[in-house]
Amino acid sequence: MHLLRSAKQFSRKPIVQMDAILEYRVLVSLSDQLISIHNLDKISFPFLSSLAKSKGASYFSLDVSKQQTLSGQIQSTIRLCVAVKHNLLFFYWKNNEFFELRPTIKLPDMARVVIWIANRLFVGLRNQYIQVDIDKGTVTKMFPVTSEPLIVPLLAERNLAICREDKTYIFDYEARPLLNCAITWTDQPLSMTDDLLFLIAVEANSTIEVLTNTLRDVINDPFLQKSDLSSQLTRPIKAIGKWRNRPGQLVLHSENDIVMMKIVPNEQQIRILQNARHFELAIKVSFIHCNFLIKIDFFSQDD
Repeated sequence: MHLLRSAKQFSRKPIVQMDAILEYRVLVSLSDQLISIHNLDKISFPFLSSLAKSKGASYFSLDVSKQQTLSGQIQSTIRLCVAVKHNLLFFYWKNNEFFELRPTIKLPDMARVVIWIANRLFVGLRNQYIQVDIDKGTVTKMFPVTSEPLIVPLLAERNLAICREDKTYIFDYEARPLLNCAITWTDQPLSMTDDLLFLIAVEANSTIEVLTNTLRDVINDPFLQKSDLSSQLTRPIKAIGKWRNRPGQLVLHSENDIVMMKIVPNEQQIRILQNARHFELAIKVSFIHCNFLIKIDFFSQDD
């Protein structure tokens, strides 16, 4: 890993959220309750514009869909949902700026997390999860939550994982449950992602837990690995995410550390699974040539 560029004056206020639109080489950030657009390629990521209607924003979610045109070219459609107080605002990207996509949708409470799958939004509020159909403009209640809401899109067939305390429920994009019961972790996930055949969660005190990510095995015969990173870090791990376009590599971060999780060699993982008597999972691993358990490299802010 090499540092290519940095910008110490990127924002005057703390950056709450950031995402890249690689197709158009721009960076979208949320800071000081305002959405801003920056150039991704130039030194110091120069400011391009801000979205005036997003003033008061607390969260945003990007949706990137690709279609093949009649001429065979791949065309990307970019949509943006912004949570402003009790409202959801919608925009689309055209000619290097965002335009209003549809009228505002009002929510019963402030959105804490928003995940966009097809033409539906899955939203975590303070005390419940809801589903929003942006075509019809309807809001449907799903189930209550008493902890910080956590919704994670999964790679398989546009599925998603929704967490409640130490339980995780798997749904398809139409909010139909795919499991008869919940996945149970040993502690409440603070952040979660999926990678290849696994679900990976960050729990309290920088504990990383790994479960199998197949709808049958995760309930009947889950493969489990736990790693405690607390003794190796100065601050607790806050979040985990995919390394874009690199299966088998995940990135975690605390306030001053970046941690990369890498899959171990394929043969080693198969041997570990065989010793744990997870024979079916070992076969699946050999078919997709994936490499797991965990190798960890540390990148400190001081380096």
